[in-house]
Amino acid sequence: MKKLLLTLVCLFLSSGSVYSLKLNCKFHSFLSEVNGKKTDHEVDKDDIFSIYHEPENQWLWEYPTDALHDDINVWKEENNYSYNESDSFVSSKRSYKQKNDQLNIDSKRREIPKEFYRNRALKLDSKMYLTITTEDLYIYNYYEKKVRVIRDGKCN
Repeated sequence: MKKLLLTLVCLFLSSGSVYSLKLNCKFHSFLSEVNGKKTDHEVDKDDIFSIYHEPENQWLWEYPTDALHDDINVWKEENNYSYNESDSFVSSKRSYKQKNDQLNIDSKRREIPKEFYRNRALKLDSKMYLTITTEDLYIYNYYEKKVRVIRDGKCN
C-alpha cells in the first residue's frame, strides 16, 4: 500500500512539471529608430531582462507558460507566436494588433493612436547572446509612426 501511494505521489508530481529555464540577460547595445531615423537613446547600465525557455512547449518568451491565463496553444494562435530551433540558436516571434475603436475627442487630443501593431522577435544563440527586435506601428488620424528598437545582450 505504501509503495502504491509513493508511486502515485511521484507520478502526480512529475506529470505537471515542465522544464523551464530562466535566463537573466544584460544588454550592451541599443538601437532605436523612429520613421527610419536613429534616435539618441543609450543603453541603461542596469538594463537586465529575464526570458524563459521551455523546449517541451516550444517556448522562448518574457514570462513562463504557467503565467498564461489561457491555454498555451490558444495564446500562441491569438498572438501569432512562432518558434524556431536549430543547433546554433532558438528564436521566437509574436505579432499582434490593438484597435482603439472608441476614440473620443479627449483621446484624439492626447495623441492616442487609432491602431497599434507590434512585432517582437527574440533570438538566443548557442553562446547565450540575445537579440530582441521590436517593431511598432502607430496609426493616428493623419499620420503613422514606425518605431524599431534592437537590443543585444548576454545571458547567464
